[in-house]
Amino acid sequence: MNRDYALTLWRADLVRFGLEDRQLQTGKAVIAHHAGWLRRYHGLEHLAFLFQEIEAHADRIKDLPRLTYAAWFHDAIYKSWRKDNEARSAGWAQSALVEMGADAELAWRVHMLILATAIMPAAVTMPTMRCFWIWIARFWARPLNSMTAMSDRSGRSMSGRPEARSARDGWPL
Repeated sequence: MNRDYALTLWRADLVRFGLEDRQLQTGKAVIAHHAGWLRRYHGLEHLAFLFQEIEAHADRIKDLPRLTYAAWFHDAIYKSWRKDNEARSAGWAQSALVEMGADAELAWRVHMLILATAIMPAAVTMPTMRCFWIWIARFWARPLNSMTAMSDRSGRSMSGRPEARSARDGWPL
């Protein structure tokens, strides 16, 4: 996917979800981040793959705006040596969405979904990645207080309490 096509998709999502991006500043910035010359996996082709998967399963996704904007922003800020990429991307997404006219609830749901991407194990296979966004969309279709079931790689829940992981809790083991 090239920058022009990505911007076309960005515009279509703005219309689809009733948001406004003056002079497409945010869209151009998000796309520029993904198109950076140091990007290997986390580039425009990664976005293209995610959007193909989202469209293929759109009829089963309960909160399409959340998943779509989480996909746009989730790797927007990416430095391979940093441990806070998801948090920084989530913060940018939340503030940008509010500026673009999204309600605070949608901006928060996108923020939380991006943070959830930080829990992916470091060594994932492509079949796992193919299912990840659909799995995460279903998991996050639960109320926001389900966050206590989410844990980071250390086993701490995102709420600060230790949590055990199991398939029963929704973890893809």
